Parts: sequence; structure tokens; C-alpha cells
Amino acid sequence: HDGLWDLGIRKTKDVVLAARMDTRSDGPDALPLCLHLCGGTMPVSPDHWVELMMTDLGDRARFSLWAAVPRGAFRHEPAHDVVVPRRDDAGFLAKVELDAGTNLCTASVRTDAGWRQVGPSVELLLRTTHCEIKYRTGDSSGGVRETVNHGWFDDVRIYPRPQTNPV
Repeated sequence: HDGLWDLGIRKTKDVVLAARMDTRSDGPDALPLCLHLCGGTMPVSPDHWVELMMTDLGDRARFSLWAAVPRGAFRHEPAHDVVVPRRDDAGFLAKVELDAGTNLCTASVRTDAGWRQVGPSVELLLRTTHCEIKYRTGDSSGGVRETVNHGWFDDVRIYPRPQTNPV
């Protein structure tokens, strides 16, 4: 099955967004590389989203979950971040899964011990889905400090969730 990678906006929300990703930063201000699942086809679907953010920590990488949902429905807790050691240059396998039956979105990263959830599951009220891949920029209130960020994604796909869409 070749997934739904070649479609613009998915008219379904029962999906898994999967990708291999990595980032390296040279300098003091590492930018997070983001795997982003959202609706955003206003007015058909609200612009709510969940983002799995990866930040370079040298010999490790930190994965964090962020979300844009109705006020009070999500709060980032650094204690829920997952730090994974680097093993080689193959990057990290990550996924964001949205269950249409419950509207719960869960983000995970693959570790040596298997899939590890990043952050809590988040209620994501959408009618359609699409993905974005990007760097999240910060503010420059600390002054200008030069950092070069090198990021990549490979095999970015949105698939129907296998639990409800057997192939």
C-alpha cells in the first residue's frame, strides 16, 4: 500500500502520519524540526494541529509535543518530552496517529525498546487532514546568535489507520 502521500487534503481523519527525520545544529540556538498534522481547510475544518517537535541535543535528540486546540485543552509539560540517544545517521522514525472514533491524536517515536509515546494524547477536532514538515523558529529576544540547522525528512506518508482500514 502506497499510503495517501500524493493527495492534497485528505477527506478522512482516521490516519497515521509517519516519517523518518533528523536534525543537527551547529551553534547555540537549535531549532526544532517539526512533523505537523492539521486540518486547516477553513471553514470546512478548523485549523487545529498537533506537532511532534525534534530538537538536537548533540548525542541525543529531544521529542516534544505541541498542539493548537481549543483554549485549555492542551498544556505542554516538559516532563512528557522523550530524549532518545543517537545510534547512527539513519535518523529517527516518528508518527502522529489520529483515531477518528475518539478524536484522540497520539505522537510517538521509535526507540530501541519500541514505540514510545511523546506527551499526552490530545483531542483533535478535524474533518480533514494534511501534513506539513518544517522548522519551528524562535524569537530573537536574546540577541542575534548564529546557528546553522541541518534537517531532513524521508518517506513522509499519511496512511489510513491499519486498525480500522485493513489492507
